[in-house]
Amino acid sequence: MLHLEGNTAAAIQLAMDDFRPRGAAIPPGVRPDEACLYLPQSYDVTSAPGPEGVVLVEFQQNDTVCPPSPALSVEAVSGKPLRETTTYAVDVRAMRILAVGVQTRRRP
Repeated sequence: MLHLEGNTAAAIQLAMDDFRPRGAAIPPGVRPDEACLYLPQSYDVTSAPGPEGVVLVEFQQNDTVCPPSPALSVEAVSGKPLRETTTYAVDVRAMRILAVGVQTRRRP
């Protein structure tokens, strides 16, 4: 069992609604092997308290649910596909998104 405080759960929901809105259609022309990238359930979520009423929410693709496309850019040293990580800073007092950042990292 996992316990989340109400503010943390609300921050995650607000960020997810922006990142992958519930019920949003998959854009036309997306390859079938990449369609899972548009589904919220294809992502793992990590959250952490930030400074003064801010919750950080991070989304990373779950490679088991949505394997990386062979067409992705790869890291020069390992040859593994790179992973984008999207991080939201959410002000839980005003329930608004303060910032969104995207980083490219190596896959483990």
